[in-house]
Amino acid sequence: MKNFYMPSDVRAADGTAAERYKVPSVVLMENAARAAADAAEAMARGDGPFVILAGHGNNGGDGFAAARHLMLRGHRVTVLKTAEDGRYKNDAAVNLRIIRELEGRELRIADSPSLDDREVKELLGGAAVVLDALLGTGTTGAPRGEAGRLITLSAGCGNILALDIPSGIDPESGACYEPCVRAAATVTFLALKKGMAFSPSLEACGRIITADIGIPASKVLPQTPALSLYCEEDIKNMLPPLSRSIHKTERGSLLICAGSAAYRGAPLLAALGALRAGAGLVYLAVPEFMASEISAALPEAVILPLPARGGAVAAEEAEAMIAEWMPRCGAAAIGPGVGRGEEAGALFSWFWNNWRAPLLIDADMLYFFARDLGKLEERADVLLTPHGGEAARILGVSAAEVGASREKSARALTKKAGYALLKGRNTLIASSSGELRMIAAGSPALAVPGSGDVLSGVAGALMASGLSIMDAATAAALAHGVLKRITDCAERSRGRLRMKFLSFCVNSFAVVSESPDDTFSAGRALGESLYPGLMILLKGELGMGKTRFTQGIGRALGYDRVKSPTFVIMNEYDADVPFLHADLYRLEDEDEIESLGIEEYLDDGFAAAVEWAERWRERPEERLEVELLPVPGDAEARTLVFEAFGKREAELLAVIKEKLFPGEDK
Repeated sequence: MKNFYMPSDVRAADGTAAERYKVPSVVLMENAARAAADAAEAMARGDGPFVILAGHGNNGGDGFAAARHLMLRGHRVTVLKTAEDGRYKNDAAVNLRIIRELEGRELRIADSPSLDDREVKELLGGAAVVLDALLGTGTTGAPRGEAGRLITLSAGCGNILALDIPSGIDPESGACYEPCVRAAATVTFLALKKGMAFSPSLEACGRIITADIGIPASKVLPQTPALSLYCEEDIKNMLPPLSRSIHKTERGSLLICAGSAAYRGAPLLAALGALRAGAGLVYLAVPEFMASEISAALPEAVILPLPARGGAVAAEEAEAMIAEWMPRCGAAAIGPGVGRGEEAGALFSWFWNNWRAPLLIDADMLYFFARDLGKLEERADVLLTPHGGEAARILGVSAAEVGASREKSARALTKKAGYALLKGRNTLIASSSGELRMIAAGSPALAVPGSGDVLSGVAGALMASGLSIMDAATAAALAHGVLKRITDCAERSRGRLRMKFLSFCVNSFAVVSESPDDTFSAGRALGESLYPGLMILLKGELGMGKTRFTQGIGRALGYDRVKSPTFVIMNEYDADVPFLHADLYRLEDEDEIESLGIEEYLDDGFAAAVEWAERWRERPEERLEVELLPVPGDAEARTLVFEAFGKREAELLAVIKEKLFPGEDK
């Protein structure tokens, strides 16, 4: 997680450091300059001078002090300042006086207005690094005058290091004015500024380095940042811990109200998302005419057939049935595929006024939220999950306006609901208390039918588990966005059906095995990190390569041959970590499977791999699942989907990924 702060708060921190902690501002500038010099040295190319473009404010002062540090390290430095010496004040003036005393062959200082465009371009073109110290965070609007000229002349330079923030960027909104510095890297002082999180300024910053300037950020900055950026690595720290003795009712129960005659797949997708995210129980309330087909497709869910009328749930008759199940549920997710008829609208009103637990509103139910907005009483426990078009309808603006002001839109959506998850590139999650989070994950591959239904199920499950609504929405959006990394690896196409995505919601990854030898190697990578008590469940149709994968595990344990135990059911292998290989192909009765006592082997220090694990319904809570799937159009290739259930299993998953993709972000 990375925290971003208002530029005004960062500027005020300098005063706090001086007044409360007695750290003079000139010391802070000195530390900032040293960090800038370090970054400049690291990105230097060629033997030309370091050229520093210095404005007349404190950002210019950072540039003057950086010039001194670079000169003291043996580099040639040229400073182009935009104003006469007398215009510099305070710490900037102090550092300008110092470099004036040091001026000579190794440190040249020039007033840029005295140079014509050709001369400036020649200096910039021959520079080892160009340091942008022109404007900083205290300016607003498009750069003007001499600063604007220098920025324009620097266009095309691929070796610009911006100090604190690239000149021409709005440090609060993230807008890029014209002209604007396009930096290869930015060294920002004390803390990240909010505008740096948003496109297009994010791209203009290049690689971002946050520099310590001699005072702990926690001592001088607000406790609540303006924005927090969450990454894939944050997921596991947000999920509730699971004990080995946990019961399904303790994992949270979610009610999903979804589906109509026109949208029969939406309930299934949402429920699958919830189950994959760890919901203990999913109560799937659907129109009675689709209950049997949903039950057959998803036996893990509890199906609640609701009276139907006109191809949708009959609201008045269904309300009492839903109310009966409400005490058993920790949250509800409503909207996927319910349609926009009068019955769905009446059902929305009932949920808003009567559901007394956290409520997620998605898809068609957002239409009714927008319709009834003026007469709804405020709630503080509702999560809206709109895309840009749905948000526009709620806010009474165009989708383009939502896209241009995503932060403002996300905050406005919380007025009646309490929380909003605004989908799109860099998904935003906002609360009515003012907290704002951004998701550093996502992909165009998610822009396919059913993607939002899956997200609703995942978020609803996490809400039901007891996570705060803010954390549940964040973790769900992260898990959803991580699909970008998996998609390109798992299938060579621009999109996939959602049901194939579902294996990738939380703590998982996929790899394409081009041949049985690749499958063997993947198993060996797992076998090299085997530990006592590890349960590996192998899933996949006949001929997918489950035994070949297990042979790879065996090779890592020192066995040249691992036999399929189809007929003997179980084989034991003596090794540093004793290994049990079981095959449930010939067993269909749950009692038969339980009688094998596989989990008892784990208690005795074994690791176990179980083929045909689909047949084992009461699986251990902590396990590593590996599913082998066919790749369309390639008879030998397989998609191997790894999914971890449990903290230690998730740690093992990270080790396996590094073995398969060393040094790469797959």
